[in-house]
Amino acid sequence: MLLTIMETEQQVQQMLVMMQQQMAALTTLQTENARLRTEVHNNNTSNQCKVKKPDRPTINGGLDDRDWALFIDSWIRYKTMVNLTDLGLTRMELRSACSEDVNKLLFEYVGSTALETCSENQLLEHIKSVAVKSVHKEVHQVAFNKMIQNPGESVTNYVARLKAKAFLCGFEVTCTDHEPPVTISYAEQMVAQRLVAGLSNQEHQRKVLAEASALVTLSDKVNRLHMLETTEESVTMLHKPPPSEASFHRSTPPSEASFHRSTYKKGKSGQKKFSTAKEGKCRWCGRTTHPGGKSMDRVKCPAKDANCSNCRRFGHFKEVCEQSKNAAADSDQQQCSPAIVEQSLPPLLPSTSSVSFSFGTQDFHQGQKHDGDT
Repeated sequence: MLLTIMETEQQVQQMLVMMQQQMAALTTLQTENARLRTEVHNNNTSNQCKVKKPDRPTINGGLDDRDWALFIDSWIRYKTMVNLTDLGLTRMELRSACSEDVNKLLFEYVGSTALETCSENQLLEHIKSVAVKSVHKEVHQVAFNKMIQNPGESVTNYVARLKAKAFLCGFEVTCTDHEPPVTISYAEQMVAQRLVAGLSNQEHQRKVLAEASALVTLSDKVNRLHMLETTEESVTMLHKPPPSEASFHRSTPPSEASFHRSTYKKGKSGQKKFSTAKEGKCRWCGRTTHPGGKSMDRVKCPAKDANCSNCRRFGHFKEVCEQSKNAAADSDQQQCSPAIVEQSLPPLLPSTSSVSFSFGTQDFHQGQKHDGDT
């Protein structure tokens, strides 16, 4: 009996040890699962927040000052996006941004030792010296003063071109009254002046000049011109016929009356050109050339002071008198006109009719002769 109780206690203790081991294993598994879930969450978060690395700006040979300014702006943004702070990496990135020709010029002109030990600003100056063809500011200023708005160009594009050119012109002065001296830019005032002076729409130009007292800054002028452009485009759209109506007008054939009018005009113009080319004579003297080889101008015509014996007017000969031509044309028209010829002929008399004529005191009677008349 005692032996049986002791065996039972040993079995219970073994079961308790096994349960403790299972609890410890379960705790370990729970801890591992929690760690794995945390890692997965962190990986997903990093993948969602990861930003694509931007493309590195490039430098080719033969750039101008404007292209160089655009590269500097792109380079500053690139450094910020990739968090480029190490000087060694910065030098490598700048050298990689240069084309093969620019790198060759840098190696030959500056030297490898200077390129590996210089600062970022010094390296940029070296690159600019071999890749940029600089132009004097005076040249840019002369070109700026000749800039005008292209036909169909919006005010936004025009102002953008003016600002880009003004950046190269260096419209700035240094005030020495401050300590240290302060550089003051007047580029905005120059852009505002050139904007108004180079407008292609004279109506908009007049309106902006008339409102000069209210439009003080460049922003005021640009906003006003935007409003004028928008209003003009809206009015044009309102007065534009609908597509159906426009297609109807294009497809409608010309009327018969308009066709005859156009044919008549073509005939008249062709007749006029033909007669002029056929005659080739002076209108006032009727000759093909003036005496002495003089020109065919009115002041060189020999009939300039002549007195026409037909119309008694000065300035032309009788042979080319317009009055005689008009009279002859009227006479021909009367002879050839059927209506006038018909009116000039006496009416036809029937066979049974008679006509009486009276000459002074004698009367004559004419009629059809009958048998027995004497």
